[in-house]
Amino acid sequence: MADNTQKYEVLLVTRGGSGCTAASAPDLFTTKAVPGVLRRAVDERRAAEGSQAAPYHLYWQRITLDGTPYLVGGAKVNGGGPTGYMLKSLDTERQDLNSLAWSLGIATALALVGSALLAQAAAATVLRPVQRLGEAANLAGRGASRHPAPGLRLGRAGQSVAHLQPGRGAAPEAGGGAERAGGVQSALRRGHVA
Repeated sequence: MADNTQKYEVLLVTRGGSGCTAASAPDLFTTKAVPGVLRRAVDERRAAEGSQAAPYHLYWQRITLDGTPYLVGGAKVNGGGPTGYMLKSLDTERQDLNSLAWSLGIATALALVGSALLAQAAAATVLRPVQRLGEAANLAGRGASRHPAPGLRLGRAGQSVAHLQPGRGAAPEAGGGAERAGGVQSALRRGHVA
């Protein structure tokens, strides 16, 4: 059985553990490879429960031999037969798990890079208008504008802000338009807003 596709070995121990064993791979799988806890559990007779309850049960345990993981299973044959142990290599499963771990690691790294690029693109499109709004609010707070209204010249407090270019905007009203403009200028000079 050493050359099977399932990669398992078998060990049979005669009744009473008299030392008579038969192994499919005597150099790899002997009674020394079977953990003592597993041997005691397999040899322990259980109280029969119900009409079809068996006095012996199947047990298994994971072990490592020479750096290779194995699964050891054991059971006593009912009716006074030998105790059978099976050794199954878990190396293929370990390789599969390692391959899966690498694949998941690469997929996670690619997902992180992709999400970082998407976040950068989203931040650029969302934050650009917010940045412009902040700049406009800053300029408005300082009394300046990047895009003044046509015909209106804006200045800082203490400077004239009510100058209209000729031919644009509303014409001063007769009788009092000049006085109002002078009042706005003097209010701005004093630091009051009209």
